[in-house]
Amino acid sequence: MHHCLRIAEILTMILHYLVEDASRGARQVLPLVKTCKALYEPALDILWRDLDILAPLVMCLPGDAWKIKNKLLVWIFIQSI
Repeated sequence: MHHCLRIAEILTMILHYLVEDASRGARQVLPLVKTCKALYEPALDILWRDLDILAPLVMCLPGDAWKIKNKLLVWIFIQSI
């Protein structure tokens, strides 16, 4: 990786530019997460910064807290005794 990309502010500006591209958006940043360790954290920060829906966040919860039913995410509330 080029040494100028090791500067956090420059890397963040580039990632913001990629995400705000209306035609591709986050699809451009996601492959960068898998590219190298130096891009992993900054790229994930950008991806999680602005979520249009809560589904990705809910899906981070344990599998017994949610399920997908008729292509919709459904929360499962279990009342403890």
